[in-house]
Amino acid sequence: MNTGKYGMGLRYGWKSPLTWIWLVCFIACAVAGVVILPNEQTVHWQVAVMAVALAVGFLGAEFRWNIIDDFFRRHPVIVLPLLAAGNFFQMEASNENPFTSLKAAGALWSFLAALCVYLILYALTNRAWLSGMLGALLFTIWALVNYFTLQFRGTPVSPGDMFSAGTAMDMVQSGKYHLSFSGTVLLILVIFLMQSSLIISVFGVKGSGTTRIKIIRGMVFAVAGVWLWAGYMTQLPGSVGLYRVEWSWTENYYPKGYLCTTLMRVPLLFYQKPAGYSDQAVRDIVNELIADNTGSAQAEAKRPNVILIVNESWFDWRQTEEFTASAPVMSFVDQLDNCVRGFAVNPVVGTSASEYEVLTSNSMCLFPTNNPFTQMDMTKGNSLPRYLKELGYKSIAMHPCPSENYNRYIVYPDLGFDRSYFYEDSEIWEDDPVFIHGGYSDADCFHFLQRLFEENKEEKPLFLYNLTFQNHGGYQMADVNGGDWETDPDRWITVTDGFEYARSEAEEYLTSISYTDEAFSQLVEYFSQQEEPTIICMVGDHSPYFSTEDPDRLLERGQDVIAHELGTPFVIWANYPIEEENIGYIGMPQLAAILLKTAGIELSPYYQAILDMTEEIPLLGSHFYETSDGKFAEYNFEEKLPEALNRYLNLEYSSIARGTQKDDRLVLPFSQLTA
Repeated sequence: MNTGKYGMGLRYGWKSPLTWIWLVCFIACAVAGVVILPNEQTVHWQVAVMAVALAVGFLGAEFRWNIIDDFFRRHPVIVLPLLAAGNFFQMEASNENPFTSLKAAGALWSFLAALCVYLILYALTNRAWLSGMLGALLFTIWALVNYFTLQFRGTPVSPGDMFSAGTAMDMVQSGKYHLSFSGTVLLILVIFLMQSSLIISVFGVKGSGTTRIKIIRGMVFAVAGVWLWAGYMTQLPGSVGLYRVEWSWTENYYPKGYLCTTLMRVPLLFYQKPAGYSDQAVRDIVNELIADNTGSAQAEAKRPNVILIVNESWFDWRQTEEFTASAPVMSFVDQLDNCVRGFAVNPVVGTSASEYEVLTSNSMCLFPTNNPFTQMDMTKGNSLPRYLKELGYKSIAMHPCPSENYNRYIVYPDLGFDRSYFYEDSEIWEDDPVFIHGGYSDADCFHFLQRLFEENKEEKPLFLYNLTFQNHGGYQMADVNGGDWETDPDRWITVTDGFEYARSEAEEYLTSISYTDEAFSQLVEYFSQQEEPTIICMVGDHSPYFSTEDPDRLLERGQDVIAHELGTPFVIWANYPIEEENIGYIGMPQLAAILLKTAGIELSPYYQAILDMTEEIPLLGSHFYETSDGKFAEYNFEEKLPEALNRYLNLEYSSIARGTQKDDRLVLPFSQLTA
């Protein structure tokens, strides 16, 4: 029966195509769940939510109960919180949140964030069904993008990623990543199916244009907008225990929920101002640095060729994993002498951020966005190629990927490089290029650096910069892992113990890294035979991410452990005598100053300030720092930080922030300055 207030029955009837369309959709999802979930480590809450979503969606699509339908038609906005609740679970599933540390306030704040989106859409459209469908579609796409980003990159989508969507698409189209169907993807789609079935089945409401309705819509829009600001971008979240923990994305996102954390990160798109900053204080610091460091000390400064290699995903797993393998992975680097070595703690967010910190010696702590290259003006502030140009160097950059990635075709010239070579430039391609792990090999990159050295006809020393690509994720590209990379069985490194959670990926990664070690040995051998003094620095940009990451490594980690997980190896070698040293862990922004000091190249006030700071702050991370007594701390820009650190951050802020009076002396060689 389908009459009366409490009548029930089929919504469309057995003869309607809609009945069968919905039936097929839900049966297909149920069957897919039965097939996929037993083969995965899908957490129990995802299975429960999927079952509820399938049941609610199926009942809502196929059956009608007059009292419920009439209620929703009289009060259509009531369904929006139900849709927002579904989106909360979508986003947490996309982030693989185990729900073991989720705070009640974090869940509520994330739910309210989703609800605000629906309220704003409703205020704009005055159609509950339309705002519901638009919001459901928006969150579904967002969840899928976040899930695959997490699988590829190892960190979730954050506000800064909106400026680099083109780079993400290029990575997917490159073939190095493969979109695969999983239980999490199925859950995201099932929730969307449930939402759309309820919206289409229940709503048939028309909007009204009366003045009263317009006032109500305006009030809804204002309330939602005010909450999106006050609830996430002020001190209100902290009053309920929701604090940002930027040095570990899992401890940032899991307790507070994805949507809450994402909105709380919006203010990080803007510069953080150090406590007590003033333009006059910066001038005083510069005057003091000049007075202390000009004079005869710079008279013996050298001008060697400088080669800086930021090696994609070059990492030493011995820091964090106990494992044994069939062959050494970095035998040459391990035994190299006449060098300075250590580990550089990189920003949490990826390659372009590491490049930024290495090339500018600026810390991301003042601007902790994901993508400085797409959001900052690189013509301002310190830059290694721009500084070396002041000393008479010719600077050339090379990266064997498309120039559009992270705007590098704009960024590299803005940083001061005289010439940049990218994937589309025919000059970088040798007659028979070698592809390792599906990418342009490190060996070919280093051969190109040798060609640039040999072809240099000018009297200027060279600064050669190379961002490599060979070791980029993912790590299921080898033929033995079902991919297209034709490996050499004699070169394949087998893990005999350890990496139980991702052994096949670990073996592929370690094999690829062994080719880097060999290529670097050939580069060192080549320059050891050259008469021109040359210094070479190679550093990893970030640690690799395996798609089956060990969950035990993602929770309850201290900053000392995070430092090891973010610390990529670096080695500085020269074909002339240098003082050997193992300096342990430093921050990426400190590397260039150490490189210049090791090379004997004249310094600027900015680089000298970094070296002065390093005595007190040996590790300058993007979200935390370590003091000389071994203690870790997070940045609090409302309070004055340790003196040397505060001096450095004042200098950085002065050079990059808008509205400050720049002191050009900061980035010039001491020999060009007078006190």
